[in-house]
Amino acid sequence: MSLKFYTLLTLIFMLVLGLFIHFAVSSQSTAIDVLGIHLPPFPMGVWAVIPFFLFYIINVIVMIFSNVQHYFKLKSYEHDFEKLKDAFYNAFLQKEKTYEYKTDRYRLLGDIVASATLEPKKGAIIEDSPKIQSAFHAIQSLKKGDPVDMSRFGLSKNNVWMIKNAHNLLHSDVKSAEDMLSHWENYDDSMLKEAFGTYASTASLSEMLKYKRFISIRGLLTILTRVNADENPIEITLEELLDFSRHVTREINQLGFLELAIAVRKVLMPEDRIRYFELLLEDGYEVNEALLYTLLDLELVDKARELLENFTESDFPKYRAFLALKDMNYTCNIDLLINV
Repeated sequence: MSLKFYTLLTLIFMLVLGLFIHFAVSSQSTAIDVLGIHLPPFPMGVWAVIPFFLFYIINVIVMIFSNVQHYFKLKSYEHDFEKLKDAFYNAFLQKEKTYEYKTDRYRLLGDIVASATLEPKKGAIIEDSPKIQSAFHAIQSLKKGDPVDMSRFGLSKNNVWMIKNAHNLLHSDVKSAEDMLSHWENYDDSMLKEAFGTYASTASLSEMLKYKRFISIRGLLTILTRVNADENPIEITLEELLDFSRHVTREINQLGFLELAIAVRKVLMPEDRIRYFELLLEDGYEVNEALLYTLLDLELVDKARELLENFTESDFPKYRAFLALKDMNYTCNIDLLINV
């Protein structure tokens, strides 16, 4: 009931009550004392409605207080609802942010959202929230492999969608690779290695040398495929190849260097192929299998046996089998025993 309607009903009731007492009960005026205070004389009808008027005033005060409470409670729900929408927005972007809710219901929903990883369905539309819809549109574009301007979302460089966007940029625009390498402090190591691999597909050798600290086996193989190639050809010396190779992480497995041994067959002279892996071995790189492959590919059987003497009988079984076949005068290609 509204205050205006309640006031109108109360006034009508007091008027009817006062008139009824005045005309039907008594029209005399009476003076009374309240707490030692002498009040002037009033008709009995007036004295009869005064308690109802005081009751009305008390009710009005209670109603106003209740409405104020309800107003602030409603505002708390509205504020929490806006926070929850923002929490969903950040959850879809996988952006961590903490919220404090004033209401128990929204606090529970907020805790659920904060503990979940959310992704929009394909073609999902949220018409009532342009902010969330913009996040949906960006995520769906990223999933399709398209680069997106992510600056408006304020995400960290390690955010999964920022990493995905960086991958999309590399695949759509080679120039973005150089931009990543020149702003290396904004990207993690794995992304910089991928950027170098993309950059190495078109850049000159001198340009690649500027970013050689970001090279990986993949990037090194990309460089080797361009030596004497028909498109974007380059030339590389043993010293330059060693310079690049020494910046490859020492934790690379032997399989990566084996791929490298196959790739350098078309790039280096036989003696340089052997020298290349011997120097890397001296530097502490695990290139024994790559060196074994190179020696056997060049039919340097005695040197291969000499190298195997440094290992146990259980090491490099495929190469030992190859040498056994050689001892029995079987002719076979070392590549048949290699599965890269």
